[in-house]
Amino acid sequence: TPSATSSGRSSAIHYPDSSADMAESRPVGGAPRSSGPFRLLGRDDRGSAVLETAIAVPVLVVITAMMLWAMGFGVTSLALASQARDVARAIARGESSEAAAAGVAKGRPNARVLIREAGGIVTVSVLEVVSIPLPLFEGLEMTITQDAAARRETPATMEVPDASG
Repeated sequence: TPSATSSGRSSAIHYPDSSADMAESRPVGGAPRSSGPFRLLGRDDRGSAVLETAIAVPVLVVITAMMLWAMGFGVTSLALASQARDVARAIARGESSEAAAAGVAKGRPNARVLIREAGGIVTVSVLEVVSIPLPLFEGLEMTITQDAAARRETPATMEVPDASG
């Protein structure tokens, strides 16, 4: 960088022309230039974008796959809850357990339906095992369970007890 020297009589501008002056000069950021073997220790950024991309792309692919699996997990959970409600409502209205559970088997062949009845309340549990569709997570499985309950409806010919007594 040019430097101005001021003396009483004249001012002159000095331009660095020797290699010693160049070694002392600083780049725009103000940090001194490194020389010798220390220049190889992290001062060169060539190829860093390729390396960052090579690391980031597989990580982003795995994160995207996991997010899609989680969304599928949520959709499956909602579908099982709906089917459990439908089966419980059908049994509560008087439909046979086998006929009501057959609808679940048509739509979700891997799902299991458990039906319990106690005290006039029908409880239906629908279970399905879900696995992550990635080779790295091949053995990882999760079981989704959704329950629904419905009170058995009384036939119209039966007397319904009056709440007032």
